[in-house]
Amino acid sequence: MWLAPNDTRLLYSDYLHLHKDSRRAVFDRCFDPQWPCRWLPETEYARNGWQRTNLSGPFAEMQTPGATVSFETDATAVTAHLEYSGDCRPGCPSTQWAGQEEDARRCYDPLRKGNAQPSDVCEASCVPILFVDGVRRQLPPTEVGAPRLYIGAVAFDLAVDEAAPMGMRRFELSMPWGAATHLAGLRLARPPTSDGITVQRPPPRGRFTYIAYGDSITHGYCAETPYPGLIGRLNNWTAINLGWGGIRVTPRHGPALGAIPADLISMLIGTNDYGGGNCEVAAGLSETLNGIREAQPDVPLVVITMIVRREAGDPHGDCSSDGGGGGVTLEQLREQLRREVNRRIHAGDRNLHLVEGGGLLSLGDLGDGLHPAGTDAMEKLARGINAHFHRLGLARTFHCYAERYPHLLEEYCGGTATECDWVALQRHWDQHGRVGGLRADCDAPPPPPPPPPHSSLGAMAARHNHRARGHAATNAATTAAIWCSAVVGAGALAVAFGMLLRAKGHTRFAKVLGSEGEYELEPGPADRSRAPKRRGRRQSQDRELAPAEESPR
Repeated sequence: MWLAPNDTRLLYSDYLHLHKDSRRAVFDRCFDPQWPCRWLPETEYARNGWQRTNLSGPFAEMQTPGATVSFETDATAVTAHLEYSGDCRPGCPSTQWAGQEEDARRCYDPLRKGNAQPSDVCEASCVPILFVDGVRRQLPPTEVGAPRLYIGAVAFDLAVDEAAPMGMRRFELSMPWGAATHLAGLRLARPPTSDGITVQRPPPRGRFTYIAYGDSITHGYCAETPYPGLIGRLNNWTAINLGWGGIRVTPRHGPALGAIPADLISMLIGTNDYGGGNCEVAAGLSETLNGIREAQPDVPLVVITMIVRREAGDPHGDCSSDGGGGGVTLEQLREQLRREVNRRIHAGDRNLHLVEGGGLLSLGDLGDGLHPAGTDAMEKLARGINAHFHRLGLARTFHCYAERYPHLLEEYCGGTATECDWVALQRHWDQHGRVGGLRADCDAPPPPPPPPPHSSLGAMAARHNHRARGHAATNAATTAAIWCSAVVGAGALAVAFGMLLRAKGHTRFAKVLGSEGEYELEPGPADRSRAPKRRGRRQSQDRELAPAEESPR
């Protein structure tokens, strides 16, 4: 069975713009007003051998990290056919205009940096990322040869297992950050002796859009999966990655970002200003924020100061136009961002927040002294940023996770969701929640109550007496509950015991003993009203391949 890119059973997500017809689905991130994308005439298109579609623009805007196609099927063999517009080499992370140069390809080479070390390495991500039923799966090798040059048509086997049990599986294929990739179609198969193939459109992610704006660190350089996509998966959000390798604080991007409806925007930018001699960033940041606020005055906006980099503290690496030192240090540049954000907060912008980026990673997490090295470092960065989102009340996923399972609330939060160790809680979800079938989304129903204990009523009362040791009123309530059980039976004990404990304020115990088998979720002390509300709902639909651009999804 062949699925064309415009098949309605395919779900596209996490993109800024999508153009599709029966031949291909093309993503783009064309938002910079100075470098707009355009549709080439057929004659001009034919002369550009590197160009695989009529859409032309800066190569960074053709790279669409995280743009995803999803579907559910019972096929045992699934092959994705992609087209690479411009070449992608793992050993040659491209710069902004790479792929459009006829004579030489411009690569980011960490060994050319002034303070390079022999161990510095940075590889481009050329291969899409696959998730099956929410679990990351490694793709098998392709037919790409020794230079590992990805260009033109490349096929990836997502599943080839005819002996696998028949059943529906959800496939999610996310585009890599290092290449401009288009979906040409999907081929599905099952053993000849089996019934026909079933394909269906999966349910969409949560109706919450997170936009991550930044430079190459946000783009995904030197790692495999950029942090915006990881944060999106942690929270069941739509995540649009607007990281563009090499950019500095750019005021003209403010209105462009403000024109994209969002529920949350983060900005991690400034390290290229430091490395490029732009020693004054406060004014540029202020203009950028003004542009966003003109269009979206209330959207939650998080400014993240620059993460650590090797040049910090090196007098020859300090920000100065001549590179000779004596300029502004990285921490002083952070302070400029800090002061501007705090000034605006004190002036009344209560939906603007500051996150200190200097402590999110260590130098040991960097592969080239600048970018996160590999999957572990990028996941660490994602969890760190997401922990701040939860601390600020901008995300609720792991609030719900802890509150749904009281032992997690006690272990990781000390009994109150306002003091959680968010990074540790996210790590618990990765290690135990997914494989254990636990729910970490706020829309899930509460879990069933725990099974009744196999011990006597006296033993049950003794356990609760132990948990409430030192509280005389609670002990008295327990004794009364045991006396009542002799008269009205074990069913009345649970109700009476829960009501008495709740009357004494011990709601954490009373939750487990809710009446009629319901697991009650008591409101925590945190203000639930801080959860972000949807603003500017998009009504966009997938559109046929045309010069017009589709709204973000």
